[in-house]
Amino acid sequence: MSNLLAFIARAFGLLLVQQLILNHMPLGNGLMFAFVLPMAFYMLAFDTPRVQLVLFGFVLGLITDAFESSFGLYTLAFSILGYFIGILRYRFYSREEVDNRTSGILDHHPLKNVPFIFTCNLVVLLAFYLIENFSGSGVGYAILRAFLSAILSTVFMMCIQFMFPSKRIKNR
Repeated sequence: MSNLLAFIARAFGLLLVQQLILNHMPLGNGLMFAFVLPMAFYMLAFDTPRVQLVLFGFVLGLITDAFESSFGLYTLAFSILGYFIGILRYRFYSREEVDNRTSGILDHHPLKNVPFIFTCNLVVLLAFYLIENFSGSGVGYAILRAFLSAILSTVFMMCIQFMFPSKRIKNR
């Protein structure tokens, strides 16, 4: 239960930062934007089941869609992200780290998390931009926007992680 409450509090804080600050900072003439809302997923423990991650993504996407009036784009993108986090955490972290039930993704040194966070950001932004485009004519532009936004989002998330480090960071 405390895991759910902590997720809600973090997600609400990140949603406010996203909606009140970052969505009003278009960079590169709207080509990219900083997207820190997926960071709520990275704060969850490794033992969070994939079904629960997808449900969290669905609910967080619905709330974000209500703010953005985007008709389900965030809901689908965050649901896809929840599914892929369940798969990718076993690809980027050792079995001992994943089996440690109290440990989460952001409980590791920020530089160790860069490949995982970039990959997850790329997945969610590719899903978002390809669904938003929904035609074959602008696929290259959607991929470019997703790639540049994933780089920018990863940099923002690393800055946040350096500014507010976890109390359980393991310096290995």
